Amino acid sequence: MTDAGKKKGVPMIVNVAKWTQPDYVKKAKQSNKLQMISISYSHYCEFARFALLAAKVDFEELQCIPGQHILPTLALRFSGETPAVSESAAMHKVGKEGESKAKAEKAARATATPVAVSAEGAIYTDSWDIAGVSGLAPCDEALKKILDECVGVDARHVAYYYLLQERNHSYFHEMGGVNDSWEWRSLWSIGLKYNITSMLGETFQVKDEAAKDAASARLKEACQRIEDGFLRKVGKGRYLSGTDAPGLGDIALAALLAPIVLPDGNYGGKFKGILDKVYEADEGLREMVECFRQTAAGAHCLMVYEKHRPLAERVTTSR
Repeated sequence: MTDAGKKKGVPMIVNVAKWTQPDYVKKAKQSNKLQMISISYSHYCEFARFALLAAKVDFEELQCIPGQHILPTLALRFSGETPAVSESAAMHKVGKEGESKAKAEKAARATATPVAVSAEGAIYTDSWDIAGVSGLAPCDEALKKILDECVGVDARHVAYYYLLQERNHSYFHEMGGVNDSWEWRSLWSIGLKYNITSMLGETFQVKDEAAKDAASARLKEACQRIEDGFLRKVGKGRYLSGTDAPGLGDIALAALLAPIVLPDGNYGGKFKGILDKVYEADEGLREMVECFRQTAAGAHCLMVYEKHRPLAERVTTSR
């Protein structure tokens, strides 16, 4: 264990993470590949993943289910003298405000995904940080603000509202079972899925239809602002980058809006069969998805995914 891991005041769970998890800094150096830890169906992780794939960056990824990510993320974020803690949006109960929200965010940032480390040992603390490695054209700062403060937060809220309704629990549980680790598949199957479903249901207030409607309204307004301020300027079918290839703004808009637009290539098609079943079974979700697909931002999302998102491993075009 490193000296940093022995310092007084370091939480015990951080020491447990360092004792039990691989040394991702060493792994990146030995493999000469960026190492990324993610939650497989997080749209923030999908943004980072999509950007790296679009730029053909060679990287390796540990794709986790919620809960599985905690120890490896802590091991990497606390691998140096100074903790590499995310300063961007983190998981917290959507209804929290003020001091309670700040405390929840502070606690969540230590285990936020994605997080990555380069072969040179540089740690990238959030999706924008990681996506920047791609070298793709930068995102307009005003657009980034809209994506960070509204699109990413509210698209996730609305999508989870439907996915975590009791009528759709079986589909969410099926998504959690798509995992490379037999140990975590087993834990998920024997009971972890119920704990995670309950925790996320509380976080995203899935019993509060008014909160979902407010998030949807904010998201529609944000899509209109993106259309008026950015998409109309470049023209239909053109990239926000101003070039003949997508930039970070294009990839970020596509990935962060994807949970409520459901492009076929989302997550490389890894969960398409499951999400298709939810779409067909849940009329409310279906109406919401069709509504956002009709927006200019939704159309841009679909275009970027269709043209540029590679399929995940073991996913074929016949899916």
